[in-house]
Amino acid sequence: MREKGGLLTKFTDVVAPWNLTSFVFKLTFSCFDIGDKGEWCDKPLFPQLFRKAGFHVTFLTNQFLPRAKQAVYDFSGGFFLNHPTLSKELFDTRNEKLHRLDSGILEDYDKKKSENGERNLIILHLMGQHVSYSQRYPSTRRHFTSDDYKTLRADLTEKQRQMLAHYDNACRYNDSIVDAICQRFANDDAVVVYMPDHGEECYEGNRGFICRQHNSDIDYDWARFECEIPFWIWCSKTCAAKHKELFSRIKAAKDKPFMTDALPHLLMGIAGITSPSYKASDDLLSPAYNAKRKRLLKNSVDYDRLRQKAQQQ
Repeated sequence: MREKGGLLTKFTDVVAPWNLTSFVFKLTFSCFDIGDKGEWCDKPLFPQLFRKAGFHVTFLTNQFLPRAKQAVYDFSGGFFLNHPTLSKELFDTRNEKLHRLDSGILEDYDKKKSENGERNLIILHLMGQHVSYSQRYPSTRRHFTSDDYKTLRADLTEKQRQMLAHYDNACRYNDSIVDAICQRFANDDAVVVYMPDHGEECYEGNRGFICRQHNSDIDYDWARFECEIPFWIWCSKTCAAKHKELFSRIKAAKDKPFMTDALPHLLMGIAGITSPSYKASDDLLSPAYNAKRKRLLKNSVDYDRLRQKAQQQ
């Protein structure tokens, strides 16, 4: 519906750099891009740049929170944003509890939106469609059942078809949550960027499993099922009218290749933030964007070469 209305632009060629949330977060929060010299921690994290530019920064997560009197951050594999010093430097507002359903994050935002400033960066991190899928939507929102897949996925067992139904119900519920996010900004001068941190498998092709694989083997099936992600940008009517040039650039970029490690440059470009850390060549909406930058998955394998090779077979 939102895409048909013209304000939502769906991008067609976007991948995540990893299939593990903590690794993706380090790369998408840092102005470091894969291919740069050094490490992700050598560059600023974009929420701090937004704060320095005068934005009020809110981060509400339904996956990771610090536990009472317990350090749960780990720079190698844990959720580093829970480091108390980092959290204080990066965010003005955070939530205090997790929820079984992502509607709880909407409720958290509604309670905390009074803290917003004149200009705001609001990051909502949902549980989304992580396993266990049956726990990701309320029973009252059950739409699909295993019977819906008897013909379409006759290769699956009854138990597997039920799992697939749970997954699709979770996807449908997630759609309703992100739509509700857009509704909350419909009367503002606002841009909403939707970006899952990674993909998720649920009996794709004949692979026969759910969730993700964390071994070292990277082939095209792994890449497309676990790193290809939906990605879209929605503008409110006010934004589209006031910022026509930005709106046109969003529409024009929909088919350009993008990897989400470059997210900070896209966001800074949208916000009009100037910084030595900003690279126009990594800003998807910039005329100087480099669409030929290598998209290295797990910092090692060229996604576009994998895809090209698979298409030639």
